[in-house]
Amino acid sequence: MSTESTALPLDLRLPVPGYGFTRLEQSLLELAGAVVREPDTRAFLERLLREARRLTRAEAGAILLRDGERLEPVTVQNDLLSARLGERQMRRLQGEAIGLDRPSLPGLVVTTGQAVNVEDVDATYPGDPIFDAGAAARGYRTRSLLAVPLPAPDQTVLGVLQLVNAHVAPDVIVGFTEEDEAVARAMAGLAAMIVHRAHLDARTFRDGLTDLFNRRYIELRLAEESGRHARWGDPVSVVAVDVDGFRRVTEREGAGAAGRTLRELAGLLRRQSRRFTVLARARRDRFAVVLANTPQEGALAYAERLRGAIESHDFQGARLTASFGVAALGPGRDAPEPLLAAADDAVDEAKRRGRNRVVAAASPP
Repeated sequence: MSTESTALPLDLRLPVPGYGFTRLEQSLLELAGAVVREPDTRAFLERLLREARRLTRAEAGAILLRDGERLEPVTVQNDLLSARLGERQMRRLQGEAIGLDRPSLPGLVVTTGQAVNVEDVDATYPGDPIFDAGAAARGYRTRSLLAVPLPAPDQTVLGVLQLVNAHVAPDVIVGFTEEDEAVARAMAGLAAMIVHRAHLDARTFRDGLTDLFNRRYIELRLAEESGRHARWGDPVSVVAVDVDGFRRVTEREGAGAAGRTLRELAGLLRRQSRRFTVLARARRDRFAVVLANTPQEGALAYAERLRGAIESHDFQGARLTASFGVAALGPGRDAPEPLLAAADDAVDEAKRRGRNRVVAAASPP
């Protein structure tokens, strides 16, 4: 493929036939309306990225959100790789985070707060860590790249909107224009708005004692994940965690000490989990964890690691253990309630087997 500069073939300033506004204005108006109607943040970001790619003729793109000292891909799209690998395999690329301690153009955008527009990545930078790295994506080359920050109200950077390989013909890749950058900045502003809203919404679903999410949030999140599972087949698992003998802890130490123990346990769960893992206090001394893009085998390994961490932890001079139940979305448990019930039943079975163990949910009849 050749790389060359060219003018934008579709003038976004031209009015849409029958309407009094331009193509760009029409797109932004539709997306602004979707901000109100769409409760699923990830679904909205997927739609926004598709529209940003359409308006800039980008072959590929990604939206990444900052998680401490790394960038987590939330949605990744690539027409060429989707055709080559299949849609399900393509979606697995979303699992790879980019550390801010290693050089990358998205990382540069986050740390500086400035957009990056590179006409030929090969000539200035050794590859794109999202699409050019890894065996699954071998053979793909990022040529032109445009990355803009997602600005928060406090002037920090929430993440990055990245667009890759602008086309004017199937075999002709060009650099992104200044007008493309204006489009990307407008889209990034909308993306930042809904991400910030999601952060604010999440605070209303917090457990007052542990600052984890509550059961209502788990149910809403699982409803979203169930929809993605039905559409794409993405695996989703739930891990239920129940503290062994916690009633005796309360009776022996009092409610205040028991509350401090639950807060300490919540902190331990956070440290043992990725930030994007959904952790909740389901009720009293029972916790629930939603693991997106994780099959049951991976959830069992995660639960076993948690079990060992709890068993070896010093809880203010005391030792605790916990029992775990693991269930995954699938036939017979394709909705939040059956899935949560299956994980709870598996916890009860772990208790019957002697506690301090991990049990997978039985297959539905």
